[in-house]
Amino acid sequence: MVLLNLKEVMALSWIDELCLIYDKNKDLVGYEETTNAILLPIYHSTANAQIEVSIDIHGNFIQGSIVDKDDKITIIPVSMNSASRGSSRSTPHPLCDKFLYVAGDYENYIPKTKKNVLKYYDDYMAQLKMWVDSPYVKPPIKAIYDYLSKKSLIGDLVNFRDSVNIGILKCDENNILLPTPKIGTVGQLDSFVRFRVEDDSNIIETRVWQNKELFQSFIDYNNSCYTKKNLCYITGKSLTCTEKHASKIRNTGDKAKLISANDESGFTYRGRFANKEQVMSVGYEVSEKAHNALKWLISRQGWHHDSLNIVSWANNMAPLPSVVGDTVDIWSINDYEDEDDDAVMYPQTGSAFAEQLNLAISGYASNLTTASKVIVMTLDAATKGRLSITLYRELNGSQFLENLQKWHLDMAWHLSKVFNKEKKYLVMAPSPKRIAQAIYGTEQNGIIKAKDDIINSTIDRLLPCIIDGRKIPKDLINRAVINGSNPQAYEKKYNWQEVLGIACSLVKKEMIENKEDITMALDKSCTDRSYLFGRLLAVADIIESSTFEKDEKRQTNAKRYMSAFSSNPFKTWKMIEERLQPYLNKMVKGSQDLSKTGKRSQEYYTEILNEICDKFTIDDFASDDKLNGKYLLGFHCQTSDLFSDLVNNKEEN
Repeated sequence: MVLLNLKEVMALSWIDELCLIYDKNKDLVGYEETTNAILLPIYHSTANAQIEVSIDIHGNFIQGSIVDKDDKITIIPVSMNSASRGSSRSTPHPLCDKFLYVAGDYENYIPKTKKNVLKYYDDYMAQLKMWVDSPYVKPPIKAIYDYLSKKSLIGDLVNFRDSVNIGILKCDENNILLPTPKIGTVGQLDSFVRFRVEDDSNIIETRVWQNKELFQSFIDYNNSCYTKKNLCYITGKSLTCTEKHASKIRNTGDKAKLISANDESGFTYRGRFANKEQVMSVGYEVSEKAHNALKWLISRQGWHHDSLNIVSWANNMAPLPSVVGDTVDIWSINDYEDEDDDAVMYPQTGSAFAEQLNLAISGYASNLTTASKVIVMTLDAATKGRLSITLYRELNGSQFLENLQKWHLDMAWHLSKVFNKEKKYLVMAPSPKRIAQAIYGTEQNGIIKAKDDIINSTIDRLLPCIIDGRKIPKDLINRAVINGSNPQAYEKKYNWQEVLGIACSLVKKEMIENKEDITMALDKSCTDRSYLFGRLLAVADIIESSTFEKDEKRQTNAKRYMSAFSSNPFKTWKMIEERLQPYLNKMVKGSQDLSKTGKRSQEYYTEILNEICDKFTIDDFASDDKLNGKYLLGFHCQTSDLFSDLVNNKEEN
């Protein structure tokens, strides 16, 4: 049965959209040096070549060489069967292949226990002869056939001599190819061979894997090989259809397929359909275009983490901001690298951040028309051999940018990011991966890490919030708040600050979704109970830490009891406040003018504590009801406000 790994068929519009992209960009078929991406011709795939053989147009051997590892990816024609061949039967590729298929003298250089493999060469040559005898053949194909008919390929490579090589292949004293040295990552016998056909005219492309004339030659020949037609469910036309669809979607070693087939032994479709063709029927050329376009887009502009791949594109191929990046990925710090003003490069306020984001989004919008459509697609492993489309969206271009802009505005908070190995603090929205690590990660060797499958599933859950404007799942916010309330779980202070900042970002987003007022600056007029308790905790934390000796790194009582404080604020605050008095007594008394003392006085902090307490109602203060995530906002904003005062005073003096 042919099984499409989708929750729903989704009208198969993803195939239709990818076919349109292929047709609009068919002039780009071949290797794209600027992006290292390949838009494959239909009926072609890629292989990693180890050996390159050069012959002349008359079929005479010129030289052999070992392919450089950076140049190994080779475009090869494939048949419907060879594209998905296994190791159990002889299914040669039409042109370039392993020694087992292309070398007529293969049996002369292998141990006797491996004889009787001539059928692979015979099958290959018989298949190539059909192409050679067709009206679509080109001279380089005929030259390769003539050369391989001589059955001297391995012998030529063993005996080849030049100033660099003394035999491309190495044999033992019995003239048997040695298992070592390996060529790249494979043994000599398993090497993949590609061809270069030299022509005296110097007009044709000698590399057969880059020759577009040969690409078209095989396409025309391959189309002539199939006469049976069936209804294609995508186009509604009678076409040559296939149940064997492409793999290598995420990378050249990927064996998983989006549309895959199993045998009939499982009785998967019986009782509903008479045969597997009734389940799913896709045109051969349609499938090739869609899969090749998808491979190209993923390679060119996709994002991946472990098995998860995310790709977005506009139907007019206009550049788009990343749906899984942080804000810096959208407005690109490189655009501001020559700026002297750090306020421009690293915005510190919500208004500066919003201005910079608006400019970036406007730049992307200028490349989209009113008819532009944006498609977002995520792929992840369903089973070992199958891929699943976990999300597929088609949006108007302006709606896509509007939703993305709102996500970044709503999620913006004071966070850190490393630029050229230097950590900077700025207002930005975190990436979904960064959010997932903060929510589910643990500190390992000084770094917050989470399991790949958990990161993938969390990103999957966040994407609809970014693309569709849905609310963030409540359990993610709750877990972030719990982690942000637990500083003792992190040995490195910067890791807890990372988690705290992202928790604040999520809480801020939730408040905006609930139509609540929120600002990134300290809101001294706010009377929310949780926010006020967070402010109290921040002041207590700074009072104690400001009395530490220079190298003292222990946690304050405020941080030690932070988790308990979030659950029982009144009871825990009483305990923290009692332990706070000795630290207040250590402080200077009298003047609150930082410019005169260089230090804050006992009276200064006492006045702030009293000011905060005055904003409570008696019932709110005396209640031990659990605090919500707003207390982290109060804690973070109050800490930032007090810290910025100290920094500004030092700069002024």
